This record gives sequence, structure tokens and C-alpha cells, in this order.
Amino acid sequence: MIDQTALSTQVYHILKERIVCDALKPGERLSIEALAEEFGVSRTPVKVAVDQLREEGLVAVARNRGTFVNTLSERDVVEQLNVREMMEGYAARVVALPIPSQLAQDLAEYLNQERLLLDEPVTTQAFLRRNDLNARFHEALVEAADNALLTRLYRRINVRHVILRSYRRRPLRDLGDVHREHVVIYEAACRTSNAALEQAVVAHTTHAREAFLRQQEELRALTEVKVPAE
Repeated sequence: MIDQTALSTQVYHILKERIVCDALKPGERLSIEALAEEFGVSRTPVKVAVDQLREEGLVAVARNRGTFVNTLSERDVVEQLNVREMMEGYAARVVALPIPSQLAQDLAEYLNQERLLLDEPVTTQAFLRRNDLNARFHEALVEAADNALLTRLYRRINVRHVILRSYRRRPLRDLGDVHREHVVIYEAACRTSNAALEQAVVAHTTHAREAFLRQQEELRALTEVKVPAE
């Protein structure tokens, strides 16, 4: 039985970790009643936690069927990465450079925390922390374009969700390389060339998409059934 304080937050973190670790598989049904019984709580904190996961895109509610762990197909991930690239590229083209000093400080702090995580073991908590820092870094740059509609649409594609469901606990890329690309983006944002910033952003998102597609090819190769020649 879990601690009775901040119940919904505790249930949320437990379920989120299970989803990230694949203890809860894509398409698996979530029973509010069963989870409440497992955790020794009422249905209310479980429902609040599940609603939060639904807002993040990690679970979905099907009418008359219940609540399920959300499923992202390869096409879903690639399409969302493509749209993300277009949005971030546009933001890079129109944002006023150099970025304001407060935003530069915020981005620098995200990068500092990300750098410190490079020396930590690849645990679920470290993965979630890196994911959060990554999303906040990119969202801050999009918000700097000062386009409310762009910001709303960008949040709707839910970068955190895409990364969580496609990267899992196993990084698709060398984390040091990802950090260095973030530094290049940051340095470009602190200068005056929108073209350089767009180039850095597009290169970064392109590398993410290519890494995901390579992973999918590797998974297909591992699961492919080889028929012996007659």
C-alpha cells in the first residue's frame, strides 16, 4: 500500500514509470477499480492520475471499451517528428535574435542539468528527467517565436509523449551527441543568424527521426521469421 499523501501524484508516477518501462504494454487495458485495489486507495486518485496520463497522450479512452495504454505506430511517430521539425524550423526562422537574457539563462540551466545527467546510470528516473529537460528546452525555443497558435499546436503534438513512447528506456542516440547538438542550438539562439539556428534545429530533428527509423529496421530484422529454403 502506498503512502496516503498526494495519492494521485504517487499513482501517476508509478503508472508512468510502468508505461515507460513497458511493464504496461501499448494497448493494455487499465482498470481503475483494479488499480485502486492494488494501491489500497479509492478510485478518485487513480482516476485523477489516469486523466493526467491521458492529457500527456500516454493513455487513451475508448467509448464503451475503457482506458488503454496508448499505441503509437511507426507512421505516427515519423509524422509527429516531421511536424515537429516544421514547427521548430519555422520558430527558428522568425524568432527575434539574440534571444532575451532570461531565456538564455533558462536554456543554459536546462543544458547544465542535462550535462550532469550524462554521468548518471541509465535508470528510469534519469530517463524521465532527461525527457523533461529535452521537452522544456525545445518548447521554450518555440514559445520564443511569440506565436500563440504555434505554441498551442506544438504542445498538442506532445513532444514528451513521442519521446517516451518511441525512445523508451533505451536511448536511440548517444546522449553526449544529443547534448552537443542542444549546445549548438543554444549558441545559435544567442547570436543573430536565424539561418544558422534553423540549420541547427533541423539537423537535430533529422538525426532523431533517422535514429528512430534505424531502430525500427533493427527490430524488424530481429523479429523477421526466416523460412528455410527447400
